[in-house]
Amino acid sequence: MGILDAYRNESEMAEGYGFQVRVWFPFSILVGSIVGTVMALFYIFIFFLASVFDSVFPLVRVLLGGTIVIGLVLLKIEKPKQNGISYVIKKKHQDREISPSVARNKFLSSGIALGTGLPMGKEGPALIMGSGITSWLARLVKIPKDMRSKAMTLGSAASTGALFQAPFGSAVFAAEVPYKEDADEPMMMGAFLASVTSAVIAKTIVEMVNKTWFPVSFTYFVIPEPATLEVTIFTSILALVFGAIVGLMGRGFIRFYYLYTDRVEKFDDIPRLLIGLLVALLSLGIGLFLLRDALFIPHISFYSQILFFITNANNQLIFTMIGILLLQIVATTAVIGSGFPGGIFGPSLTVGGLAGIIFALLLPNSTIGTIAAWSIVGMSASHTATTKTPIASVLLILEITGLPNLVIPIVLANLSSYAFSGSDSLYKGQITSRNVKILSELSKFDKKEFFKVKEVMTPKENVVSVNADDLVSNVLHRLISSGKRDFPVLKGNEVIGMVNLQILKKASPQSLVAQCSSPPVFIGADMNGKKAIFQMLEEDVERAPVVDENRHLLGIVSIGDIVRGISEK
Repeated sequence: MGILDAYRNESEMAEGYGFQVRVWFPFSILVGSIVGTVMALFYIFIFFLASVFDSVFPLVRVLLGGTIVIGLVLLKIEKPKQNGISYVIKKKHQDREISPSVARNKFLSSGIALGTGLPMGKEGPALIMGSGITSWLARLVKIPKDMRSKAMTLGSAASTGALFQAPFGSAVFAAEVPYKEDADEPMMMGAFLASVTSAVIAKTIVEMVNKTWFPVSFTYFVIPEPATLEVTIFTSILALVFGAIVGLMGRGFIRFYYLYTDRVEKFDDIPRLLIGLLVALLSLGIGLFLLRDALFIPHISFYSQILFFITNANNQLIFTMIGILLLQIVATTAVIGSGFPGGIFGPSLTVGGLAGIIFALLLPNSTIGTIAAWSIVGMSASHTATTKTPIASVLLILEITGLPNLVIPIVLANLSSYAFSGSDSLYKGQITSRNVKILSELSKFDKKEFFKVKEVMTPKENVVSVNADDLVSNVLHRLISSGKRDFPVLKGNEVIGMVNLQILKKASPQSLVAQCSSPPVFIGADMNGKKAIFQMLEEDVERAPVVDENRHLLGIVSIGDIVRGISEK
């Protein structure tokens, strides 16, 4: 008997109080128990590999780990396109499940990558594993197919809650991360329950192992003494200023990541991974060189760097810290952007933590306590800037560090960091509230597969198009008078691009239209509306040309056309 057999009509399927308590709560406990167990094993696996390779020179260790991961790619065990939180977000928005085999393979590949010291975080593979396990459990207990993507929120919360022992922040993070301006509120309570259950189960297992034969601890971040920062008007203003600095730094991180991924995506998997590994090795090598006069850190982990600079903070180390900060951004971008199986949580905390130490050293009368405090504030602000999850960032850092007295400066820094970091995120799969409303409309469309794009598109005879070889000066007036914004670019009968009116207005009058166009997102006339709108949202376009198999223009369709078509059906 399935978990939903008690429900007899669609009205009872609403995500209200009754549904939460009777369905999602029991399922959340199940998810938390299974995912917590797997995350404990994953943590032990990473720690075991780190201890095995502890005596190996850091660059050799990273080279070995990267080479093994590349070997797993050649064996088709690891697939670079199935990496990161953006992969989970994309699957969730497309109402698609993550295969348990993907979760299993990620356990091996990301465990090796993290255990050998590649410069990346744990949250990406953790969410993939948690979501894959939850997808399997959802099928096992007969959760309806159209609701399984919602269940992935529970797996995401459980996996990070167990791995970082931060259940409340992890629950908010799982609900907040899929959207830049919204949250998956209906699943929030279930996410809290799954995350707390998973954290308790994982910690219990690890402590049991601690008492037997394997010394492992979930201690995430240990400060040398209590972090102290008196909350006054002055420190509040400083927090806002610091948040702005970290936000701008986060914006630079994001822009660099996008630039790198745009440059390397033209390469096949293996060359791209090799490029990423070489860049990471070079960055880590320079980092070790910078640290030669300070301290040789055998295992150049994120948190050992921060702890060293807190306990040895002095103005002579500022330039070394700036160098390590920039190298962290480069190394993490190289491995994550190239497709290695990891996340950006840990590296983003390192960047923010180092920024906080540097900021504190520039202030008068800084103590170890205030330096540690600004470092922790910087971690939260940096995570906010790079992931656009301000609420979760506050909770995660407070739980991880156990320092609730820093709530006010962290909140202020996060608000400022969020404002100054721009609208983009390192998680490319995030969507905006506008798209959430569109996807909400699509939920009414699940049973209307007969609805085709050709039923709502603007037909070819009513489309304003432009020839690729036309000069901008010759077509601009006609396009402006059309009242449209986007126009198909034709070469003969074939669509070769799309051009936007605002771009044409800024272009040289003697430029060819083709030089101002961008690659089109092709939509088929017989494609159903749901598939078409997902494709357009994924490619971030408002309008797309509708073409035949030869890419000859049949019409043009917009997101608004499809949404209106749905409401009329």
